[in-house]
Amino acid sequence: MLAMGGVCCLSGFAGVLTELLLKEAALPSSLWVRNLQMSLFSLPIATAAVPISDGAKLHEHGPWVGCNAWLAATVALGACGGVLTSVVLKYADTLLKSFAVGCSIALACLLSRVIFESPFANTSLCGIALVATSSTVYYFWGAFEASATSRQRAEALPSWVSVLTARHAMIPLPNAQTQPERTPLCTTLEHAAGNEAEVPRQGSNELEVPRQGTRLEKRDPSRESI
Repeated sequence: MLAMGGVCCLSGFAGVLTELLLKEAALPSSLWVRNLQMSLFSLPIATAAVPISDGAKLHEHGPWVGCNAWLAATVALGACGGVLTSVVLKYADTLLKSFAVGCSIALACLLSRVIFESPFANTSLCGIALVATSSTVYYFWGAFEASATSRQRAEALPSWVSVLTARHAMIPLPNAQTQPERTPLCTTLEHAAGNEAEVPRQGSNELEVPRQGTRLEKRDPSRESI
């Protein structure tokens, strides 16, 4: 039981870590490059385990015994399964991958019973029942809880966030046609320096007259009338 629990924990951790590497890697890369990078860690371990598990057979028959078309088909099937698993992890998540693996094992057991007339063990029947029950529960209650949680999060947002989110597509983007025409600052200063203009100051009766080449002078209208 402890070994089975450890295998389940390690499998879940490996699935989550693989999903993290495929989706949120610091250096983005293609799916094929990421699979090649991850296989570089597993190849040395698998190569080191071969002499331990099949050392006697390798010494007796050699490393190329049993190499035929069935072996090539098995290797190709395993490679396609690995690529398909990476695609599921990249564009879906680990939960869906786990349910897909469980359903495939249950379907393989049923097909082996129908085609090869293999007998069912009690553990196989319990496993198929658990896979079917968990898939049904996740499909109905899991999807409902996810939609309810999303609805609660949307209702908890402030009103102005909801309005901006709902009307984001209706806000026109600024472009050259909608922008008002602006006069360059240098042209405005040259015009003010070449032509005298009376600019009233707020809260005062004095007027400022800009002159070319001189400082601003103050003019009192009451004195000029006298």
